[in-house]
Amino acid sequence: MSSYNKATSINVSDIPHFTRCNFQAWKDKMVSVFMISKVYDVVKGDTTKPDETKRPKMPSTPPLITSEMSTSDAEKAA
Repeated sequence: MSSYNKATSINVSDIPHFTRCNFQAWKDKMVSVFMISKVYDVVKGDTTKPDETKRPKMPSTPPLITSEMSTSDAEKAA
């Protein structure tokens, strides 16, 4: 059975311009946009950028996968 992942679009023209009088409406729209974009934890400060020393490093060269490799060998190289 396949699953269907429907993309959600955000129309930013629906977000009111921030003024002194409309803070709550503006805030509610912005929170919705951040939640849909899956960045709300970062905006709130719950999730932060990891230290440079803890971030995974990209390999200097990609692994070479040849036609002679078995599927399990290719998975180990990736």
